[in-house]
Amino acid sequence: MPDSKMSDSEMPDNSRPVGGHQDMRPLERREGDRRKDSIHRAIVILMALDIVMGATIAAVGLGVLQDQAIALAGGGLALCGLVLLVFFELFGRRG
Repeated sequence: MPDSKMSDSEMPDNSRPVGGHQDMRPLERREGDRRKDSIHRAIVILMALDIVMGATIAAVGLGVLQDQAIALAGGGLALCGLVLLVFFELFGRRG
């Protein structure tokens, strides 16, 4: 019957990754992951387009149509896009 107490030199080395993989972190947590960078860039571009569209709607509503409700809706859309973009940039890079 084997002894249940092993010395430190007999303990298996669990610090090495199984299967020869060097980096066992999930793929989205690895530094330099191109998919994460491209997704981040796409989200930033879409939020920036939201801001531009909202500002355009506000400008057309005020300047061309002389309608304060359309201008307010466009300004609200641009403001929401700006707030989301700021929060995404502040908290989106944490990992």
